Amino acid sequence: MEKERVTGKELKAAFERFSVETSALKDGYSKLQEQFRTVNMRLDIANKKLNAKVLELAKAQEYLNTILTNISQGIIFVCDDGIVTTYNASALAIFGAEDVIDKDFSEVFADDIFGFSMSSYLSRRESMPSSFVQYTCDGAVKDLDIAATYVNAGVGQHAGIIIVVRDITEVRKLRTIANRNDRLHELGEMAASIAHEIRNPLGGIEGFASLLCRDLEDSPGQHKMAKSIVEGSKALNRLVSTVLSYARPTTLEFSKASLKNLIIDIGDLFSADKKFLDRVSFVVDLPNDDIEAYFDIGTMKSAMMNIALNAAQAMPDGGAVTMSLEEADNHAHITVHDNGSGIVDDDLENIFSPFFTTKVEGNGFGLSEAHKTLQAHGGSIEGASVPGDTTFTMKIPLTNATCTRSASWQ
Repeated sequence: MEKERVTGKELKAAFERFSVETSALKDGYSKLQEQFRTVNMRLDIANKKLNAKVLELAKAQEYLNTILTNISQGIIFVCDDGIVTTYNASALAIFGAEDVIDKDFSEVFADDIFGFSMSSYLSRRESMPSSFVQYTCDGAVKDLDIAATYVNAGVGQHAGIIIVVRDITEVRKLRTIANRNDRLHELGEMAASIAHEIRNPLGGIEGFASLLCRDLEDSPGQHKMAKSIVEGSKALNRLVSTVLSYARPTTLEFSKASLKNLIIDIGDLFSADKKFLDRVSFVVDLPNDDIEAYFDIGTMKSAMMNIALNAAQAMPDGGAVTMSLEEADNHAHITVHDNGSGIVDDDLENIFSPFFTTKVEGNGFGLSEAHKTLQAHGGSIEGASVPGDTTFTMKIPLTNATCTRSASWQ
């Protein structure tokens, strides 16, 4: 019996120890659950921050990609090992080369395409001074402004040369036009001043020479010399009048008219000129649909006729003058083409300047007047020439909300 009582005590003690251990396990489990909840909450916060950071980085990457895609400058990055890793849409538009990414630079481009040796500067890890180069793509010559900088990103990071390419072809063209306009303006002011100074004594010379002609009618030799003085004075007077007319502001009367009919009228006038009947033909290439624009009919007809006559005079051995009309870029494009000897490159820069001419007879005002007229209409005129092929292109805006009934241009 006593042995059974001892076993009961021990059993009781065991239960008590079991109860204590169970309580301790319960407390430990509760603490573990609390720690788990805390860690889980911290992990959830960390995940949210990580997701926000990933989203932020994705937005930043998308933003940078948008800039890189839409920026007007060409962006090219070439790593130290010569591999192209960046080549944006503007670079593609400038150079035309496709499938460039992850290829060796030397496989796609010439080593000196940017005006310096790419392999040399990659090995030296140096930045290059800005350079200007000309690049021909699909027959078009482009003026390019090149800026190249070496990027040293540190150990284990991408390092190489970043090239920024800016197409300045249009900028240079506009600068040339602006310089030409400044020169024409200065020439106009100077010519007007000189013409006024010449006209006064010229009138006296012509008057006295006319009196001499009358008094020397009985002396044929002297009468002939006096008559030559009169004719020379009249020729100078016509030139002075032309100069003053060029320097004077142009007043235009705008009206909506048919360019197709205007070209047909010019063709009729040209074909009636006896100087060209036997050796020069006038050909028109007109669209089926008419093209109308707002312009001053008189001055525009004179400008286009001057260009056509200039083309005919460029073919002393005969040929064909072709005038065509088409619509593009909200402008009417009127081209006058001839197959004469052409215009040398040095002369192309000056053909719209007054007094510049390559003809034995002529004062150089035909093309300058045409240039003035086209500018007054908000348009433009350009010349391009190679031996046997010269083309003048006149552009007239088809919509001109600023046109009033009349306008003046200096």
